[in-house]
Amino acid sequence: MSAFPTPNAARARLASPAPITAGAARLAFARLGMALRVTEFGEFRVNFQRGEEATAAYESDLPSAIDTGLAMLAHKARLSAELRTIGLPAAVAEREAVAALTF
Repeated sequence: MSAFPTPNAARARLASPAPITAGAARLAFARLGMALRVTEFGEFRVNFQRGEEATAAYESDLPSAIDTGLAMLAHKARLSAELRTIGLPAAVAEREAVAALTF
């Protein structure tokens, strides 16, 4: 069984004020379609799975990386919703929303 059976469970855990390990955060972000990794320089890199480098964000600590990742997800959701209102199919709107994001 997954540590986060639903995207809502993963999002709730990331938004919780309780301490979280980098491994648990990585699993939660993966459940939400994002990637979190630690670079060779000790920075945290947050991006959409299969995202371009232009959409990646780098943070010096885990709490900042989590906040940035959650903000990226919220921004993607808003953009995707706007694109769907003008008639784009959901899958196209999702792809275009990710492509439009740069942090």
